[in-house]
Amino acid sequence: MDEDSELEARLRRAVAFLDPVPPESLRVAREALVFRALDAELAELAFDSLDDAAPVRGPGRAQGPRFLTFRAGETTIEVEVTDPPRRIVGRLIPADTAEPVRIRRPGGSTTVTVDALGRFTAPLSGPGPFSLRYGRVVTDWVNP
Repeated sequence: MDEDSELEARLRRAVAFLDPVPPESLRVAREALVFRALDAELAELAFDSLDDAAPVRGPGRAQGPRFLTFRAGETTIEVEVTDPPRRIVGRLIPADTAEPVRIRRPGGSTTVTVDALGRFTAPLSGPGPFSLRYGRVVTDWVNP
């Protein structure tokens, strides 16, 4: 073993001991790998209503839905996350009913149909992040 490899091994052991990765983070990362797709086009987050919210944390935080807009090429996905009831209401631009929208969660996914105006809705049960997939377009993970 050369000197660099030995140093790297020692550093890895030190980090694993002093600053281990939380088990929940490892679980979410492993489950997220199930949803990877080499042919997917990542939709960029173009708007997040939390970016415009007042910098208040805790009980005084602004209540109401969260609005997100994702863009990938000619496709725009607008999403409203409500709580309560905890659900996603979305719209595809341009409207297209050719394929369903898949709401991806660390524990699995839900497929929802799109109406003639490009709208879709689904409950968002349990805590944790979600991501959307429509055809080849995939959004980044969002923690509502």
